[in-house]
Amino acid sequence: MCIRDSLKLGRTRESAGYCELVLKILDGERHPHEVARAYNQLGVVQYEESNYSQSLINLQRALVLREQAGDAMGVARSYNNLSLTYRSLGRLAEAERCLQRSLEVKVKEGDTRGVAITQLNLGLLAIDQGNYAQARRSAAECLHVARRYHHRQMEAEAHGLLGEAAMGEGRYDEARDLLLRDLEICRASSHETERLATLRRFVGLLLKLGDHAEARRRLREATDLLATVPSRYEGAMLATFEAELLAHEGGIEDALRRLVEAGRSFASMRRFDLQLEGLARRAALCLLYTSDAADEEDSVDLGGRRI
Repeated sequence: MCIRDSLKLGRTRESAGYCELVLKILDGERHPHEVARAYNQLGVVQYEESNYSQSLINLQRALVLREQAGDAMGVARSYNNLSLTYRSLGRLAEAERCLQRSLEVKVKEGDTRGVAITQLNLGLLAIDQGNYAQARRSAAECLHVARRYHHRQMEAEAHGLLGEAAMGEGRYDEARDLLLRDLEICRASSHETERLATLRRFVGLLLKLGDHAEARRRLREATDLLATVPSRYEGAMLATFEAELLAHEGGIEDALRRLVEAGRSFASMRRFDLQLEGLARRAALCLLYTSDAADEEDSVDLGGRRI
């Protein structure tokens, strides 16, 4: 079994082991393509595990080797992968620069499917920037190519991007339909990483719609999937949503604990923007908690209740 096969089966640690073995055996000067491929794949594994800082190091090593070897398409893929890592670190300007560089190479080389993938990632970046119209345009282009080449996993990701854009624009019914279609394609194509991401999106949408029972059910489905598709980012986001559900159900102390756990995860990933959002949620819950306590102070022994 090869490195990529292991990764496709969700065996990220097995895939990383193959990469590390290749890097021990082969010399980069004599075997630049093979070593670059190993560095790239190791960076992808680390990205999937939300180990973004180490992923960045290995993806940059792959890029240098590919540039030295004159591997144009390898360079394009490296820039694309680097952009994903920069985006996860919140470094959006660097992410956009890498995507534009990747797009230039792919257009020059006539790589239609590669262009669609980069457009998809530009769309995800547009979501982060609040540019939902651009996100929809990128998703539409990607969806056209996916259907042309019968690429089901790309089709799922395009639906996910369209769903996120619809959510951002407040078109929640449309977003629900798009995300359900995304999940359907993910199951049919065994695209587990996208299924996890879309379950997280869907839980967030259901909370906005006030459907807490369905949100709880989808949260359990996503949490179960984390066992086979590990992701610190998705785990921390799901913990944040669980905190919202717990607060709705009256479990304020448990909600606060989950927000603390999520905040630690975001900090370890250097996602300080999300950590700050979590602190704001904790502050709001603390105010709610102390307000409830004040209302009950005259008639209830609060005993061991603590913030």
